[in-house]
Amino acid sequence: MTKYLTYITAIILFLSVAVSVSSAETAQKVYSEDFTSGEYCDIENTTASWDSLRGEIKLPLYEISLIGGYSTFDASWGIEIEGDSAYVADGFGGVLLYNISDPTDLVYEGYYETEGEVHGVDVGEDRIYVAAGEKGWDIINKKFIFASPYSGDKPERNIQDSSSIPQASAFDFINPERHILSSAGLQSFAFDIQKARDSLIVVASWDSVKVIKFKSIVDRNLPNLIDGKDTPGGAIDFDVVGNRIFVSNHTSGLEIIDFDNCIDVVGSCEIPGYSYGFDIEGNYLYMANDEAGMRVIDISNEKSPHIVATFDTPGYAVNVDVSGNYAYVSDWEEGVLVVDISDPTIPVLAGSSPCETELEGALNWPWDVKITGNYALAANHAGGIKVLQITPDYTMDFYHTQSLAVNAAEEAVSSVKINTVQEGSVTWEISADGGDNWQDINPDDQWHNLVYPGNQLIWRSTHSYPGGMTKSPCSFLNIEWDNQVPALLANSPEVSLKGSAIEVEWSVSRISDEIKFIVYRGLYPDGNFEKISVVDAEDRLKYKFIDDRCEDGETYHYSVYARENSKEIFLFDTKPITIPPAVLSLHQNRPNPFNPLTTIGYNLAVKSRVVLDIYDVSGRLIKRLVDEVKDRGPHEVIWNGKDSKGHTFGSGVYFYTLKAENGKKTRKMVLLK
Repeated sequence: MTKYLTYITAIILFLSVAVSVSSAETAQKVYSEDFTSGEYCDIENTTASWDSLRGEIKLPLYEISLIGGYSTFDASWGIEIEGDSAYVADGFGGVLLYNISDPTDLVYEGYYETEGEVHGVDVGEDRIYVAAGEKGWDIINKKFIFASPYSGDKPERNIQDSSSIPQASAFDFINPERHILSSAGLQSFAFDIQKARDSLIVVASWDSVKVIKFKSIVDRNLPNLIDGKDTPGGAIDFDVVGNRIFVSNHTSGLEIIDFDNCIDVVGSCEIPGYSYGFDIEGNYLYMANDEAGMRVIDISNEKSPHIVATFDTPGYAVNVDVSGNYAYVSDWEEGVLVVDISDPTIPVLAGSSPCETELEGALNWPWDVKITGNYALAANHAGGIKVLQITPDYTMDFYHTQSLAVNAAEEAVSSVKINTVQEGSVTWEISADGGDNWQDINPDDQWHNLVYPGNQLIWRSTHSYPGGMTKSPCSFLNIEWDNQVPALLANSPEVSLKGSAIEVEWSVSRISDEIKFIVYRGLYPDGNFEKISVVDAEDRLKYKFIDDRCEDGETYHYSVYARENSKEIFLFDTKPITIPPAVLSLHQNRPNPFNPLTTIGYNLAVKSRVVLDIYDVSGRLIKRLVDEVKDRGPHEVIWNGKDSKGHTFGSGVYFYTLKAENGKKTRKMVLLK
């Protein structure tokens, strides 16, 4: 089963894309994205990031933590929230009531007694509707609530002792003191129940969907079965939307039937595997589909609903609850998953709850989940109601982004330029071959050659976001591309010191006529460059530029562009290189110990006469390596372990001394044979 990578969660931006040809005489094209800044931040004013699949703005990932819970009497099957109250379908434990005004501190208020094993619950104004398993269904007087039948705990708040309830008036509506107002068996197993259209309820049972209507206002507690529909795969969940009943058939998938005439099947969608609970949002139905995960079904055409996406889950998906742009999946053996459904056709994992924890037991068998604010209440089939806190994770250091294909041209894209409106640290990459090869491109509104041309242009970016503090937004992106290349770099450029100067060398594999190379220099790491030279291109492929206007101790980097007419194409950036400081220095020989060759390096602060001598331990001069005028900057010389007459010296300690106009330096070295 698919294992998950962490992806990014979501709000969708209004996205406008324009692609145009600049003129009939050129192959240049333009692609723009204008992001609405007001939709770019969440309610915490935190910068969002682009979705990794669609290039749209997304919120950070969600962090889900289990912060508390409450043990229940039996297996919990479902939750219904009404205001500050949560009603839990707790199997043979009845319907449990919790005060959730503070989700971090649940307060148990009691339970409602039922006739069977509670699997589903719906709450009305003055009554509770219960799907009671093999007992069928119950309608319970909402005002009567009992203490736990399994403990001697002191009743809380309005909890009453069940012994005070008269037992002789089970179906007597005249006597309002009866807690069970109506009850009926279905000769089957009731899984779900829902009040609909004020006077109707629908019960999903294992073999059918039943529609039940009250006779009149006077005896509304004695319902009369008026319609029903046998389902092919066992009805396990349903929802009433308008005049339609959407039914989850356990072994056959989705069925849509007419509310007024249940025999009339409007549409259906076959779903492989076992179907369980679902939720509907807009034109999409999100179905829990056991091992297959969550299915996304387009129901915009009710006559032909069809699957548009499948989100594989690591466990067994048994229920789905949708809130906003997120689907919360109850995944047996794994916990609760949060899935970004801002684009229902591309569901993306936004977060997952911890499965095993020492806090109030494990959340590994969730059957249902409901959302209240930034909290999720999960009915854990293993027993208990669990509280999850769902918060955006702003601790990531960066977010990646990637677009869909920008173009699909016949001609190869050979050069691009990018300009943006952005803040902070946002870096960009371009691929012209559909993502096989990527190249860093600065958003400097300058043309850049692509090393790997192609006809499928896409972009991606990285937004630095260290510790959730530094924002890196971008509100506008513009990309231009061309299939004309005035010069193509052949290999990596080289930059090196030449005394107190810096030499930059490069080679090209192709060059057009009337090309000039423009050399820019900047202080590192400052990104501000200035033009310092123009190198005329000749009928050759190798070029060199020497910068002799450098300051001691400064670090430089260079950018080189190829200019053809008024168009400049970026060729390369060099690595930074430092001019040595203006001091006299003598470096340790290398290698040391040595046999028989070693290199001695030194640096001159100013141009001067230099003397470099070798002495033995007695102070006797045995070799003068250098005696001449040298330019300012770094220098090296090699000693072969011999004196001026060519005699070879044995193992031992030797000293070398450098004398120049502004000082003297001595170091020790070891010859080891």
